[in-house]
Amino acid sequence: MRTLVTGASGAIGSWLAKKLLSDGHEVVSILHDNRPFTTSKFLGIHDKISWAHGSILDGNFVKRVISDYSVDTIYHLAALPLVQVSTRTAVPVFDVNIMGTVNILEAIKENYWTGKEIALVVISTDKAYGDAGEKPYTEDLPLGGLSIYDVSKACADMITRTYAAGGFAPQIVVARPCNVIIPGDTNLGRVFPRTTLPALSGKNPILYRTYYVREFIWIEDIVSGLVTLGKSLKEIPEKVHGEAFNIGSGNQATLEIVVGEILNHFSGISPVWIEPPTLARVEIPYQKLNTTKMETTTGWTASTSFRDSVHKYIDWWRDNWGMIPDTIKNFTLHGWD
Repeated sequence: MRTLVTGASGAIGSWLAKKLLSDGHEVVSILHDNRPFTTSKFLGIHDKISWAHGSILDGNFVKRVISDYSVDTIYHLAALPLVQVSTRTAVPVFDVNIMGTVNILEAIKENYWTGKEIALVVISTDKAYGDAGEKPYTEDLPLGGLSIYDVSKACADMITRTYAAGGFAPQIVVARPCNVIIPGDTNLGRVFPRTTLPALSGKNPILYRTYYVREFIWIEDIVSGLVTLGKSLKEIPEKVHGEAFNIGSGNQATLEIVVGEILNHFSGISPVWIEPPTLARVEIPYQKLNTTKMETTTGWTASTSFRDSVHKYIDWWRDNWGMIPDTIKNFTLHGWD
């Protein structure tokens, strides 16, 4: 089976591509920037992926890739992530996260109208719901994100389901995962690498003092959930096509709990707490997913506890620390990085 994974050099996409490769898929992806270190390189799969060099914002290029490689399934993860990025530069975030998704959908629509069916799993986010108070998100809640990133993902989410409702494609589903614990992720805007990488170098991590509550899931659990949705589009399309599914673990934690659990694995390391900038106030204070729909429809459940996830995360970094470039090991964070 030939599968397109957009964003396969990124954190989640690399682990998904690794699983698909191990399952016998030929994996294709789109590469816009050449970087000396990516999660796909850390996982040893970069050279096993067929890379098409171009931009997801080029609609004709996207159509060419999907047609030339005759892909059967697409997992769409390519996006500009993080609230920090979107507060600095809004238009590229809207372009990539919204129009990149539209270009994928248009290519699928054209293929469908010529007789080829392509299954599509679009990875959204729990942040698309916005602030719903202290109650678990269910898929029937309105999407109410307010930050630029949250809104961009909510728009892509809605547009995807519009193409399904309009009959433009026969096998489309949206996944809404919680925060993911990802070994090999070097994005220091996320709490796990921002805490762990300095600690591995013997440095005290610099962190914003916030009181947000987040839900966390282990990477292999989220990958299992995404693959399950991809298979379900083929096996039970009548139950999943046009739907959105939460993928979570039920493991919630405050920032202080997360940092404490990580630093339990290091001696002599303590967090340096600083006040967040005003722009951080658009962050959602409380997030929790209700995953009943995913569990009852597909039979999938998360299997890794929060504590075990942290333990596996730290073990992976320690086992692979030798391959990490000095530019990452020696990088020092100063504030809103």
